[in-house]
Amino acid sequence: MDQYVLEEGVLRIARTYRREVLVYPEDGDEAKANKHAAYRQFVKWQHGRLGAGVRRVVPSCCVWRIRDTFSDPFGQYTGFNTGRIG
Repeated sequence: MDQYVLEEGVLRIARTYRREVLVYPEDGDEAKANKHAAYRQFVKWQHGRLGAGVRRVVPSCCVWRIRDTFSDPFGQYTGFNTGRIG
């Protein structure tokens, strides 16, 4: 998990691919962008590429590990959003 999900270099490459190839906008806050990229990396690592609208819940122990690594300065987290695509 440390090398594939939490490594900032890996997340930077994943974010660049998502932004430049898939043409998804990126959040300006780097910690928040890394956190969301880490969630996507975890799901891809555990479940492979998912189709549009297919969601998997990240186990809470992994969510907290990602949040601890890329913490929000105000401790504001939204949690799992079933309606969000992207």
